[in-house]
Amino acid sequence: MNELIIDNFTKNEEEFQQFQYLLRFLNNNIISCKIDHDKIKIDHTEKITIHLEKLVQKLTKRISGGRNLPFKSQIIHEHSVQPPYVNDIFTQLIDQNIIVKNHEGIFTFRPPFSDLILFLDQLIVDYVAKPLGAVNEYYPTLISMDTLNKTNHFTSFPHHVLFTQHLEEELTNIDLFTENVRANDGLNADMIKPNDVRTTSLVKNPAVCYHCYQSLENKEVPNEGSTITSVGRCSRYESNNHSDFGRLLDFSMREIIFIGSDEYVKSMREKSIILLKEFLNLWKIDSFLENANDPFFTNDYKVKSFFQRDLDMKYELKFKIPYLNSSISVSSSNYHGNVFGQAFSIKNNNEFASTSCMAFGLERWIFAFLAQYGLDTQLWPEKIKELFSMYLKR
Repeated sequence: MNELIIDNFTKNEEEFQQFQYLLRFLNNNIISCKIDHDKIKIDHTEKITIHLEKLVQKLTKRISGGRNLPFKSQIIHEHSVQPPYVNDIFTQLIDQNIIVKNHEGIFTFRPPFSDLILFLDQLIVDYVAKPLGAVNEYYPTLISMDTLNKTNHFTSFPHHVLFTQHLEEELTNIDLFTENVRANDGLNADMIKPNDVRTTSLVKNPAVCYHCYQSLENKEVPNEGSTITSVGRCSRYESNNHSDFGRLLDFSMREIIFIGSDEYVKSMREKSIILLKEFLNLWKIDSFLENANDPFFTNDYKVKSFFQRDLDMKYELKFKIPYLNSSISVSSSNYHGNVFGQAFSIKNNNEFASTSCMAFGLERWIFAFLAQYGLDTQLWPEKIKELFSMYLKR
């Protein structure tokens, strides 16, 4: 194990956490990172330390931005509760075979976790989506590169993309592939040669709302605006961050999407946040809502993050994880202006439509709930206990 020590470039805890997160994408030999007084210490197994040091310096410049832009950090709403459970829920879930790790970032979920995921999704629909008049839609798990090009996803979040491939349509190639698999008693990634496969124009979908915008391309939404909801599987590559349960490779996302005039979208966003706060009262989870920014992996990270925070374009709802003494983002409220309206030529009243969305990470929400209340239902909030019991009897 080697150690790289650099000067601490930030006094903001959130900014340092984002540095920790993005650091994992520089090099897969990075093990951990922590602040020690005025220094940042990075443990790694990289043999050529000078190379890693240059990469780290490049990242710190991206995050600090070389300009004096304040990192706005503000709590919008706080829901303080004294959780009855403080033990290591992850180990308990693994030991009781309730969740099974299939691969880094990929898990199988069993009752009660699996039931709670479906239960939560239904409650979001009943308590948030339906009161907003949302119409349900259903989208695929793959999305075209053309669609993501219009969202600038590849230039803002290139580190998250998971591509798809298939064997070249040639009989000899397919037969050789099959023979190779048999000869090696199975397939592994090292056996796949570039000439044997073709990368398709489809990638794994990183967010539910992108399909919604694509489906409205070159269309006019009703004058009064539209509210749509959908639940789907999303995928994001997170490098070594997959070791954290909060960074799943494959996960479930429920979204509520607002499309229409800027006035309509802002009004619906405000209403959705009010409903979210009421929904929190039901779950009685120790949590807070704060302004935030996306993990941009670009040279203009500082500028994008500044504007996203300064204009309150992104809020994140975070649940506290007692046994880790940390918190995890379980939901976000995002305002995009008319960026996607222009990108997909979606019109409202002969102008480019504005958009906003509220997203819920279902697995994260349930994990954080169990981290605060445990598996013993007698410790759960009375209303959740009652509703979950009714849900299981349906």
